[in-house]
Amino acid sequence: MPFSFSTALSGLTASSQSISVNGNNIANANTTGFKSNGISFADVFTNSIGVRLNGAGAPVQTGSGVRVADTPVNFGQGTINNTDIPTNAAIEGNGFFVVTDSAGTVGYTRAGDFSLDKSGYLVTPGGQRVQGYTAVNGSIPAGTALTSLSIPIGSTLPPSVTTEATLRMNLNATDVVGTDFHTPVQVYDSKGVSHKLDMTFSKQADGSYKMSAKLDSDAATTSVNGAAASATPVAVTFDANGNLATPNTLSIVPDQTKLNGATLPSITINLRQPAPPVGSGS
Repeated sequence: MPFSFSTALSGLTASSQSISVNGNNIANANTTGFKSNGISFADVFTNSIGVRLNGAGAPVQTGSGVRVADTPVNFGQGTINNTDIPTNAAIEGNGFFVVTDSAGTVGYTRAGDFSLDKSGYLVTPGGQRVQGYTAVNGSIPAGTALTSLSIPIGSTLPPSVTTEATLRMNLNATDVVGTDFHTPVQVYDSKGVSHKLDMTFSKQADGSYKMSAKLDSDAATTSVNGAAASATPVAVTFDANGNLATPNTLSIVPDQTKLNGATLPSITINLRQPAPPVGSGS
């Protein structure tokens, strides 16, 4: 009877641990960077030494119940959410953020809910400093060591003018003639002011689309395949497999007189750049 009781008790214990693992996953549903756990079970056998053998010469073992063998972590790519907090960051695909504590101990995390401390260092909610490489003129010199990232409070950086944008979209071949598809993109001029670049694709009777562009509410011209800028809508065509046929290159040229003294040169639209692969190992 004691043996039977302990076997049954092991099942209850294992089931309780399974509930704990699942409960912890649910409790952390809104935890930034949380990676859920699974649970694996293994059977338990009594000691086979000195027991009789079966016809195959193998020991006759009696099961003694079940145990938790492992609680593996699922490091698959999670959902990336926009927080509108400029110090927050996320990793798409493989990799970790490198952080250090006050003792210099290195750690790794996928949670990017960073903020600035009173000294201007980028830190985790636990106070660990985020590590990175210092770039010189936009590039990282060879041999550069990791260092704590700091953003001096009150400092300013010159604005970076938008020069290119990448479209990652699909046009629906079943759209009816006259359907408009909009692709708004946020761009920045030489004063750091943001503008909405809106490209509108209108379905044509032959299955192609006509594309026109506006910056905010002002019409912009387009340059196709390196030709001079024109106000004529751009013909967007596809082959029999649905792959983009024309245009080969496309640039949007904003009206410079509508920028309140700022400048925003032509914006190259990357038409054929595939989305990066999403890894599953981190």
